[in-house]
Amino acid sequence: MNKSLTFALMTLTGAALLAACGQANTEAVAGNDGGKLEIATTIYPVYAFTKEIVGDHADVSLMVPAGTEAHDYEPSAKQIAALNESDVLIYH
Repeated sequence: MNKSLTFALMTLTGAALLAACGQANTEAVAGNDGGKLEIATTIYPVYAFTKEIVGDHADVSLMVPAGTEAHDYEPSAKQIAALNESDVLIYH
């Protein structure tokens, strides 16, 4: 009898865990505004590569201006705010 009760409790616990792992709200993942995906990139080669892949399906921005040494770069408060608003960050 004890084994049956343990088995039943384990089965119910497993079912509850599987039910909790249901499908997430896809609207939150895709963005609430329904607009294009905002992608921020760090350096120009990553920017060019990303822009080539996504084409017109997303807005890609470059954080470090062309010709600037990436190791010496410090983002401004405005750039940090824009980065916080982006959906994806691609860095190297």
